[in-house]
Amino acid sequence: IHKIEKILNIRFQTIPTNWWTQSQQYLKEKKCDILPAAIKTQKREKYANFTQPYLELPLAIFTRNDAPLVNGLTDIIEETWSRKKGSGIIHYMQKEYPDNKLITTDTTSEAFQLVNNGGSYFTIATLPIASNVIYKYQLDNIQIAGYSNIIYKLSIAVRDDKLILKEILDKALKRISKKEHRDILKFWINNEEKAFLNNKILRNIFIILFLFALLLFYRQYLLKKTNSNLKNLV
Repeated sequence: IHKIEKILNIRFQTIPTNWWTQSQQYLKEKKCDILPAAIKTQKREKYANFTQPYLELPLAIFTRNDAPLVNGLTDIIEETWSRKKGSGIIHYMQKEYPDNKLITTDTTSEAFQLVNNGGSYFTIATLPIASNVIYKYQLDNIQIAGYSNIIYKLSIAVRDDKLILKEILDKALKRISKKEHRDILKFWINNEEKAFLNNKILRNIFIILFLFALLLFYRQYLLKKTNSNLKNLV
């Protein structure tokens, strides 16, 4: 968004909303001109036009730390999952997995908090979103359990009576070079993957050290017991 501002020599004015469904309603009621990041769906096409997708991200599956890793959604689709109301992913999931057990929330943070507290088994999200929520709310029981087969294609949603604005934004997006695009992705995504990986490695090291300590403690216990038996025999 900052890059587009520089290219077009404009300044976007942010209109605060409380949750995602309210943001969509604002666009629908023409209280705002764009939604910076939205998935193109048939329902949204009734009141918005969409630029070319500028970001494609795989959706990761997040569970509690004590849950096993998974190969994909099919491994855990029978479990409850949480997602914010109005998400385009909900429509996809209901189409692909009609019997899925969805718990809707007002915000993404609430969806993650449900998983963290055991209220739902998993949620799905992109790494940048997940990292921000997990860090902000200190959700220590969350892990990446695997990846779904869903690719998040994000576009800028523009109110349907602003077709020229949509064309201008499309041209601005095309002016962002591949290198600049890679640099932005690298900054926001690769660092998040490394952070999750490092946390997982540290957790595994701690578990190994803990088990090793238990083993040493048990060995000392056996030695003391053996020495005590020898003394009694003597």
